[in-house]
Amino acid sequence: MATLLITGVDENTFLNVYNNNVAEVVFENIIPEVLNYMRVTIVNGSQTVILQVTYFPDVAGEYELKFNLKDPFKSLMTDIKNNDSGVPNQQVFFDDDLLQTYDVEYGFIYPEPEDNLYYDFEYKAFKSVEQIGKTISKPITDPYILNKSDLTFFKGYPFDFSIYSNSSIALRNLNNGNYILYGGVTTGVNRVYLSRGLYLLDALDIATDFKARIISIGGTLYDNPCYIFDSEPILRTGYNNLKVELGSFDPKTLNIKLIDACEGIYLKWLNEEGSWSYWLFNSIHTDDIKSKVLDIYSTDFESITETYFPSLITGKDAKNILNLSYNGLDNNEYEQLKSIVTAPRVELFIGEKDDDYSRIVANGGDDYTKAWMSVRVLDGTITKSTKIGIHDIKISIDKNQYTQS
Repeated sequence: MATLLITGVDENTFLNVYNNNVAEVVFENIIPEVLNYMRVTIVNGSQTVILQVTYFPDVAGEYELKFNLKDPFKSLMTDIKNNDSGVPNQQVFFDDDLLQTYDVEYGFIYPEPEDNLYYDFEYKAFKSVEQIGKTISKPITDPYILNKSDLTFFKGYPFDFSIYSNSSIALRNLNNGNYILYGGVTTGVNRVYLSRGLYLLDALDIATDFKARIISIGGTLYDNPCYIFDSEPILRTGYNNLKVELGSFDPKTLNIKLIDACEGIYLKWLNEEGSWSYWLFNSIHTDDIKSKVLDIYSTDFESITETYFPSLITGKDAKNILNLSYNGLDNNEYEQLKSIVTAPRVELFIGEKDDDYSRIVANGGDDYTKAWMSVRVLDGTITKSTKIGIHDIKISIDKNQYTQS
């Protein structure tokens, strides 16, 4: 039998779906004619990928293979299109789409079935990506906030941050002392809506009402459905130092800048941390519609005196391009915003500002997902000034434009 070692991909650490995840398989003491092949079976939910790999020995007579799990991981993602299908009908809700679980079986197949060897691993991966020199170890036993620690958001628009947790989540504003706790949190990635959930975080009560607001069922804490919220805000316009308490784990801190927003162009996108980011671009922008002829049909079959139109257009293509900008970003806002130019999914908000539930949308109905439409970032430039610390962004997005052809 082979002496086997599988390294390179750690099942005790969260992985990044969009980075290479290279498993190195090394085994010794085997004759080439004995082992038929290795079979790798990868399962995510109800989907499965099975790969067959043939081994050849190196010059030392040992077998070694580096096997990249990135592509099969991506192909098995719960939502390959990266769309946001979550409906924020409560302040904190579980979004299992942001954390992927892969069961991987490495099977070593011999001529005699009783000699087969199987090794099972479970890998967990965020929909994230890291850059060279900026990698960090993320043990699966620890909680993680999948956003930057300094965030700017615009009052009246939907906004959330994502957090991996296996314990309750409590939020405390260190500026004004206001506090809220959420019990019964599902282990995994939960999204905390600071605006536009079932109720607004900036319209919740303070810690003195804890006993009335929280009930215990079987030792688990839940929000009391009969409780009427006080109008005391937990967040205020301006800067807020938000402490995120996570049971027995060390608390996390978010520095929240809340802006009383005017109208503008509001976008959200899947960021590099594996959660959703948001930004309100200036309301002053250009809206261009560009078209081109795809094909024409010739009708020039008469003499010139009988001809009125020599050809008819049979197809056109059009793009509705919004050219957006935002000037004067500070360093934290630059970090929050820069991933929009590389994001695999960007969506444009077409709902109504200050609608508490984000459910009354431009095209009617009460489906929250209809408050957004998918767009493409065509051109983007984020100018970072290392001298003055003030940065600008200009991007163009393409809305789908139907034509009469």
